[in-house]
Amino acid sequence: LYDLPTDADEHSRLDLQHQMIRTALGGSNYPEPGLVEKVLVNASVSGANILDVGTGSGAWAIEMAKQFPQANVLGVDIVLPDVPETRRPSNCQFKFADVNKDMNTFEPVYDIVHWRLVEAATADTDLFFYEAARILRPGGILIAI
Repeated sequence: LYDLPTDADEHSRLDLQHQMIRTALGGSNYPEPGLVEKVLVNASVSGANILDVGTGSGAWAIEMAKQFPQANVLGVDIVLPDVPETRRPSNCQFKFADVNKDMNTFEPVYDIVHWRLVEAATADTDLFFYEAARILRPGGILIAI
């Protein structure tokens, strides 16, 4: 379903797109910063978990891992980003997963599920939203941009 390339040039384009979205969000990685930060601070007692669906170049996941070192950040995509381990915080991991086939394999442990510009690659958005709600802990947030 993903018709765009998945090579280094595409990851560079995604990095530029990420920076443009951050600029549009006033320098933040997400809308409603107070709400997101409150959820992650409250979740840090039991270990905060963030899932980045369609992580692309991994830029968002890496920045979130740096901003919230107490959180475990997992970026998933059909092509893993080529991120040197020295550039990836220890609390940030990447894993192969297809939004159309693998969402049902995730446990309900996430405080944040991030789904940015992945709608065109998502065959059944209703099913995605169902699965996102299922894997979010009570009080968790889906960030869909």
